[in-house]
Formats: sequence, structure tokens, C-alpha cells
Amino acid sequence: MRLSGKVAIVTGGAKGIGGAIVTAFAREGASIVIPDLDFAGAKLKAQEVEFKRRERLLTLPQ
Repeated sequence: MRLSGKVAIVTGGAKGIGGAIVTAFAREGASIVIPDLDFAGAKLKAQEVEFKRRERLLTLPQ
């Protein structure tokens, strides 16, 4: 958990490279904010990570 206690803001984190970064940072323990134009996609990514970590993430419409 190298990123435990850190907050990451991953723009475009709903899918693609941003989505992979969200997954990797979450795996390392970071709290994550996902601002994305695809708000529904960002919510889905947050739910995917929340399910694995049992922790809430913040999504923001841009």
C-alpha cells in the first residue's frame, strides 16, 4: 500500500488509460477523485473499485 493516505485526482478516469490508473492507484491504497465528461462511466468505474475495496470514491461531472 504505497499510496495509503494519499489522494489522487485522475481526470478521464472512467475508461482507457485513466481507468487503468484509477485501478492501479486504488490497488496501492490511494483515495481517488474521478472527474470525467463521461459522468456515468466515472460512476461505474468508482463502483467497480468500491466493490473491490469496500470504500467510497468521489466522482465529479466536469
